[in-house]
Amino acid sequence: MKLHERFLKEDLLQANEEYVCFRDCLGLMVDHVLKGEIEQAKQRSIDVTKSLHEMSKLAQKKNNLERRTELIKQMQEHGITVQIVRRDFDDY
Repeated sequence: MKLHERFLKEDLLQANEEYVCFRDCLGLMVDHVLKGEIEQAKQRSIDVTKSLHEMSKLAQKKNNLERRTELIKQMQEHGITVQIVRRDFDDY
């Protein structure tokens, strides 16, 4: 996976950590299934899902920024003066 294409520069370290966790847990999950250790496999599947969720949030952050940047660019091309008001919704 080309992390630099999917995540913001400031999120690359976290995205990489989540990717490594995802990959490792996925492998462990398969190993547990092959050994008949279903409960351990279920726990690793939860860990896989958590890592995927975190990677999804980070990717969405980049997508949102790109969409906002493109919208501002288009507005400026049409002569619309843009003042950016930024609000962090993560706290809600």
